[in-house]
Amino acid sequence: MRRRTRFQQAEQRRNAASLRRRRRGPLRARLVAAAWADQKRSAKPSNTRNKRSSSAGRSFYQNGNQWIDATIQKLKDPKRVRVQLNSKEYFDLVAKKSEARPWLALGQNVQFVLNGTVYEIYDN
Repeated sequence: MRRRTRFQQAEQRRNAASLRRRRRGPLRARLVAAAWADQKRSAKPSNTRNKRSSSAGRSFYQNGNQWIDATIQKLKDPKRVRVQLNSKEYFDLVAKKSEARPWLALGQNVQFVLNGTVYEIYDN
């Protein structure tokens, strides 16, 4: 049995690697095409999609330009407090209720529940 030189061994490794890439290529392409087709079939029209965000362990849904806390639906006749964005009451709320800061960062129009009270932040 004849011994191979380093050059021949390197060439054999390159050929084997090339063969593996060629075998893997079509399979990967088929998988990507199948995933794309599944995504296309299950896609909803863009105007019916609800945007969803998670902030500090809570789920929020966007309705128009307003972010609404998902836990509001579970409350029966909650107390509601409306606070205008950038008003004195708004900054008092930020200072006193620091746990609300991540929810306030979602946008200018936000509704969230804090200690059984629904706070509605609005902008004119």
